[in-house]
Order: sequence, then structure tokens, then C-alpha cells
Amino acid sequence: MKRLFAALLFACVFFKVSAAENDISINLEKVPVITLINFVYGDLLKQNFAVHPDLMDLNKAVTVHFDGPFDKPKLSLFMADLFDGLGIAVQKKTGYLFIAPVAEREDPPF
Repeated sequence: MKRLFAALLFACVFFKVSAAENDISINLEKVPVITLINFVYGDLLKQNFAVHPDLMDLNKAVTVHFDGPFDKPKLSLFMADLFDGLGIAVQKKTGYLFIAPVAEREDPPF
């Protein structure tokens, strides 16, 4: 719990967000992946999602600069591409997104 609070506190200090419906900009520095997932899919995109347990303890931190104005569909595509590069799949299921590590990759992410 302390770890999550510290991560959220750190993210709050170092991020800037503009989130009008069609004018989204994000500037986040060194944010844990799980915090980014919760923030983007839960808070900004207001989507239902489930996260695979293997991602809950992932110690990767990311920096994201997404300068708008962009709309929610563009942000969703941007995040799916970002997570794909990190070996994380965002899969559309019935009524929600399932976010999980990619089991096997045929090609390297970069």
C-alpha cells in the first residue's frame, strides 16, 4: 500500500494532463506501468478493464509525453502501441479490456 501511495504521489507531482473530450495531452515522468494503466484506461478513457496478476508487481516505470490535441480513440491507440512495445497486450473482450503480458513474441518490440 505504501508503494502504491508513493507511486501515485510521485505521479501527481510530475504530471500534467489536459483532458477535455477532444483535447487530451499527457506528460508523465517515471510512472509505474500499473499506475499508467489505471490512470489512462480508468480515469481518462472511462473504460472497464482487468489486469493480469503478473502485471501487478511489474517494476517498470515509463515516461509518456502525448501532446494534444488528441481525442480518446487516438489516445487508446497510442497506449496500445506503447504497451505492445513493453510486451503488454491490450485485448478487447466483451464489455471490457484485458491487459496482460504478451506470452510469446515472434518479433522484437523495437
